[in-house]
Amino acid sequence: MTIAPRIYQASARHLVSGTDPEQPPGTLDSIDEKWLAGVAAKGFNWLYLYGVWDSGNAGRAISKAHPSMWATAASHLPQGSIEDVSGSPFAIREYRVDPRLGDEGSLKRLRERAQKSGLYLMLDFVVNHTALDHPWVTHRPEWFVQAKNDAADVRRDGFVPLPTNRTCQSEWRIFAHGKDPYFPAWVDTLQLNLLHPDLIRAHTENLLLAARQCDGLRCDMAMLALGDVFRGTWGSLADPADGSPCADEDFWTTAIDQLRSNVPNCLLCGEIYWSMEGRMLDMGFDLAYDKAAYDLLCHGNGRSLQGYEAAVSGRIHSLVRFGENHDEPRMAEAFGQARSLAALPLILGHDGPILVHHGQLQGERIRAGIHLSREAPASSDKEITNRANLILDMLRDGGEKQVVGVGAAWPGNPSHECLIANAWQSTGKSFLICVNFADHPSQARVILPASWIESAKTATNLDLQDHISGLIISPSLKEVEEKGLFVELPAWGTHFFEIGTRVSQRNFPTVVSNPKVFG
Repeated sequence: MTIAPRIYQASARHLVSGTDPEQPPGTLDSIDEKWLAGVAAKGFNWLYLYGVWDSGNAGRAISKAHPSMWATAASHLPQGSIEDVSGSPFAIREYRVDPRLGDEGSLKRLRERAQKSGLYLMLDFVVNHTALDHPWVTHRPEWFVQAKNDAADVRRDGFVPLPTNRTCQSEWRIFAHGKDPYFPAWVDTLQLNLLHPDLIRAHTENLLLAARQCDGLRCDMAMLALGDVFRGTWGSLADPADGSPCADEDFWTTAIDQLRSNVPNCLLCGEIYWSMEGRMLDMGFDLAYDKAAYDLLCHGNGRSLQGYEAAVSGRIHSLVRFGENHDEPRMAEAFGQARSLAALPLILGHDGPILVHHGQLQGERIRAGIHLSREAPASSDKEITNRANLILDMLRDGGEKQVVGVGAAWPGNPSHECLIANAWQSTGKSFLICVNFADHPSQARVILPASWIESAKTATNLDLQDHISGLIISPSLKEVEEKGLFVELPAWGTHFFEIGTRVSQRNFPTVVSNPKVFG
């Protein structure tokens, strides 16, 4: 059985700097085996570090000049100051280690320590744009999107004049900042012309350079490099500034072919939106962010989430489920505590790939931001922390997941449609996770796997130990077999049952009978 990627995401800058302003920042060598082993012990098999690559000085200066960065540093960090602003980790100057984090040897040693701990290492590749001080600005300016009418475009938002000759400051061009067409431009970046054939070849070499230094690449805003998307974003400015003909193939068509030939074992994970996940998976991406599932976890209910899962069932093992990342707000803040507690088993118990952001499992509510070099002090939620630890402990050894049937508790009661039930068989133990992913109470009959019923027929009753409430209840085996298991949960409620004819107490409260929960 192939084990799905379980990705733990963290900022390299934050990990080596911590929260203490009196403690000097470390390097990648500061990320020790004990911390890595702790990540692996929670069942993760990938470490995705962002902020490893050299982002230069120009972007940092832009960030430091922005008033919001001052305010964020001052409000979120102890003794925060403008010196805590380090710039965006996604405005990359070169695919070499940021000198503040070490050197090539530091990254190589980190990768070796991660592998010894059972973790693959994932780093970034940013396809759409570069830092403002990228060497290509002076060496190959035609590889960037540029304004056609200097007098008009220099006054437009989203463009910046830059010198293109280091020795002759009179040679200037008007460059476009990188952008997503639905948001303002990223003013600390420059937009690459992803239709220029020479740029495609050179940027493919960047992809290969990055891939050789890790085990997998997370490709930032990957869909922006699709030819039709790029042309739709830039219109006539999409034509190369030097008059070169546009490339015959998309960047990714060429780049993925070269990647598979030169670094065949590199895992390619795309940050992909706008319902383009299937298209780009077909192009050769191994994984794609599942933004649709995120939106349903944040705003939908069990009915809508299950409908979506049925629609994408053929790709579910390629779609990365997440409840938080560096771009999205903290899950505890965006979802609220009750929805977060209900969402945790749907994320952590997902049998496809998942991504968890540093601090998410502790219910952290403050996000210092990617432009800062230190992380915010702990703002954890004890209940979310305990729930996450419970789920990870139960499912750490993997296992086989089975979606079980859920029916109406009685005719005319549709509340069961929001109740999600999954059975897990792991290391000789059986678990049933029932989540009422809705803002109202739900009742249902849950159909247990036939193998569970058969194995319990030597006993009169099943024992079901809820590892959330601590209660052990014993419904009639005959009734469970004939009608299904009656479950009633409050809004956002969860049962995490261990199933058996006699299960261990694990220091939980005394066994009780609960006729109100099971009919």
